[in-house]
Amino acid sequence: PADHRRRQRQMCIETALWERARAALRERVGAGSFQSWIAPLRLAGIEGGVARLEAPTAFLGSYAARSFGEEILAALRLAGAAAHRLAFDVPGAPQGAPQGGPQG
Repeated sequence: PADHRRRQRQMCIETALWERARAALRERVGAGSFQSWIAPLRLAGIEGGVARLEAPTAFLGSYAARSFGEEILAALRLAGAAAHRLAFDVPGAPQGAPQGGPQG
């Protein structure tokens, strides 16, 4: 139905934003850092001004937030995202498990 189509359209827009942001980040942080710390991240969505990124491990999410959070947020904004902060999650992690905290 309409809600499903709207969400699908939003996901396509967010995917395009993330791809543009990733390209800018690759240039900004260099290939090595990009491959190690940013390439594994996935944009789960942007809602209420919060860009939610998924990381494969809590360590990677925490390090990416601490070391590249400002650059990631700037790249998302430059790509057209209406985000004013980041949140990092680890899919499948138990509730309350340490994860990369919000940035912004």
